[in-house]
Amino acid sequence: MNILLQTYFDSVDAYEELVTYPVEAIGLDFVHDQGRNLDQVKKHGFPKDKILAAGVIDGRNIWRSDLGERLSFISEVIADVQPKEVWLQPSSSLLHVPVAKHPSEQLEEKLLNGLSYATEKLAELTLLKEGLTKKAAAIDADINEAAQALLYLKKSSQKNKCGSNSGTQQSFIEKDFKRPAAFEERLRIQNESLSSRFFQQQQLAVSRSLPKCAVLVKNGAKMSGQMQSTMSLLRKKQNDGLIFKKKLVWMCSYMGNLNVQTWLNTSVRS
Repeated sequence: MNILLQTYFDSVDAYEELVTYPVEAIGLDFVHDQGRNLDQVKKHGFPKDKILAAGVIDGRNIWRSDLGERLSFISEVIADVQPKEVWLQPSSSLLHVPVAKHPSEQLEEKLLNGLSYATEKLAELTLLKEGLTKKAAAIDADINEAAQALLYLKKSSQKNKCGSNSGTQQSFIEKDFKRPAAFEERLRIQNESLSSRFFQQQQLAVSRSLPKCAVLVKNGAKMSGQMQSTMSLLRKKQNDGLIFKKKLVWMCSYMGNLNVQTWLNTSVRS
């Protein structure tokens, strides 16, 4: 069995031990490692009998990559080590980003051009492969297009809206992080407004009855009066205007072992 040992989200701590493992390939994150993985590869080398799965495209953001910089980086890695093969891949799974851009997205065209979702990131990897296997000039047009898109993003107020608020964090003072009332007082107010005792009393009946209700409804059987009352309670509370109270009802329903009062105490302490 051929095994790929994949690491991601950071650099590897025990690199020297990792490369000795009996696996076919090792995946390293060269995006979020802050340069440490590359330093270790240069310092300790990489096994010539193993495949290096190089995570060179950011799998966790939605922006285009600097293809010119990434191509130079990969070329540097390959020049320093001679692995069995090099596989180009995202730095992590692409489940963190949307599937693909769509022309119907209501964004400025230049801003949309700076986005890179899962489909576009795979296309970027294909371009990098072409730049390595052929001459870099083969993807010059794509490198220039990516550079222009990134330059626009750097100047775009739409992408950097929070930049104008950079001084806001500095304006906080110590009292901004303190509650205006003691925990005991907050707990009393919350208990009164949410009627937590009622929910605590209903917890056991709801959690025990709901699974039975689901089975009976599925089988077309009639529910007992108690079960009908339980379902009516759920429907009533589901439509309740207090969102927090509604969440408590459903937590009681699906988490029968949850102590509501304990949960309340924990929630108001934070």
